[in-house]
Amino acid sequence: MVTDAESSVDRRLVQLFRHLGLEQVHIAARVTADWHGLAATHPETIASLTLVCPTGLEATPLVALASRVLVLTGDQGAPAEAIRKAMAALPEATLITFWRAWTSFTRSSPCLSRRRRERWRASRTVCRGLAHRWYCCP
Repeated sequence: MVTDAESSVDRRLVQLFRHLGLEQVHIAARVTADWHGLAATHPETIASLTLVCPTGLEATPLVALASRVLVLTGDQGAPAEAIRKAMAALPEATLITFWRAWTSFTRSSPCLSRRRRERWRASRTVCRGLAHRWYCCP
């Protein structure tokens, strides 16, 4: 018998979901390690997967759930280029690209207006909600 300490994180997550009565869950993540194992071993558990400004993307584990994948990324830098290349292998997945020289840095906040984003850079404060228009909107 496998104990909880010996279980993989993915197996334990699925056990938690089942215990809560959830057959499928919606997941939002940024770091590949947060979703990769679950997508590779239990894709049927994922109702939707939203990747927000990921720093990289491996398409292989996403093939089984491509129609349920949404990726938000910037239009500049190496991560954005890597995401576009990986998304080419997932034609059913949805890609939303922030424009106006948006770079997907760790501290980037897509919920800031351009003016607030400039102030945020200067003061290093974080956006406290989605009341502001998205940076990619005119």
